[in-house]
Amino acid sequence: MNKQNELAGTIVLVKSNLSNNLDNKKQLVGVIVMASVENNSVMVNFGFDENAFFSTDALLVLRKPEEIRRNVLNDATLLPYYDYYDILDIISFAESPEITLHKEAVVLSSKNLNALEYTMISLSTVLGLKQANGINR
Repeated sequence: MNKQNELAGTIVLVKSNLSNNLDNKKQLVGVIVMASVENNSVMVNFGFDENAFFSTDALLVLRKPEEIRRNVLNDATLLPYYDYYDILDIISFAESPEITLHKEAVVLSSKNLNALEYTMISLSTVLGLKQANGINR
């Protein structure tokens, strides 16, 4: 199976610092419908037949739950308790077999900037198209 087929169904968060004209899509959670890694183009569905195209660096995806857990346990004493418990909730949601809970994990991440840093990563980084910026947890 190729990467394009594997991406379909992935829940994503549109970055809040987009510089193009898609202001109404910033911080929205959607599902990848179709992807062309070669063209750096991803179609995301936001429900009600509302689709939009984005580049891979405009989208964030959840990190693997075990990676999140390892990082948050290493930094447990540095985090405020409410961030720590939000991140633990995100891990629980991400590990669930229910797709609605995966979406809830992304929504919760989007509401807490500290949690976002620990739990989300750029789709372009996951695909190996771009090196991670800043702190690589």
